[in-house]
Amino acid sequence: SILEKFGGELTDIICGGAPMDPRFVKEFRAMGISLIFGYGITECAPIVSVNAALNGHRAPDESVGWTFPSVEVKIDNPDHTGCGEVLVKGTNVMLGYFDDPYSTASAFRDGWFCTGDLGRINRDGSLTITGRKKNLIILSNGENVSPEEMEYMLERIPEIAEVVVYTEDNLIVAEIFPTENDLTDNDLKAIIQERINDYNAAQPSHKRINKVKIRKNEFEKTNTQKIKRYKVLENA
Repeated sequence: SILEKFGGELTDIICGGAPMDPRFVKEFRAMGISLIFGYGITECAPIVSVNAALNGHRAPDESVGWTFPSVEVKIDNPDHTGCGEVLVKGTNVMLGYFDDPYSTASAFRDGWFCTGDLGRINRDGSLTITGRKKNLIILSNGENVSPEEMEYMLERIPEIAEVVVYTEDNLIVAEIFPTENDLTDNDLKAIIQERINDYNAAQPSHKRINKVKIRKNEFEKTNTQKIKRYKVLENA
């Protein structure tokens, strides 16, 4: 019935610009529609990888697929989970920033373009993006935490509309704007804390939320509806 609404010929939808929740991929696939998405950056013209099927095999829904044949990707200085900065090399990579040799030199390392994104290469060769290097949280025990990775999981909790994760006195804080509901403030806080407790129980100690803040208003956003993280940190 859904396919008929689109004329009966729709087979693929190409998405870009933001991470895609794997549950949507599965739901659309059940309808007979493939969601095709990938990973790119303007300096790489702009595609690096795509999750379209390769030789009959599909990359994990949590990944951004396999790189193009003309593109090389490696992970710089990976941690014990294999996560590090994503570096790219290939004919698609820019020559440099116009009239800005300093920024150009800063963007390359031994001939590799430094994306500023964090990720890992999976066993099947596909690429998974976990966050931004500039947002990385480094705890006093040396553990690295990607706030985007935690936010992605927390946003799947029904009572949470928006969330930003950061540190405060070496504690991991989740600042939350809740979904609309008819509960009192105390009831809402209790339910959200219960959900956070369930989340923490499934996480290693360095990825657990130590403190929860509930906010009354939505986070300030850019024109493309991305939360202005720096504004949250300024007011923390």
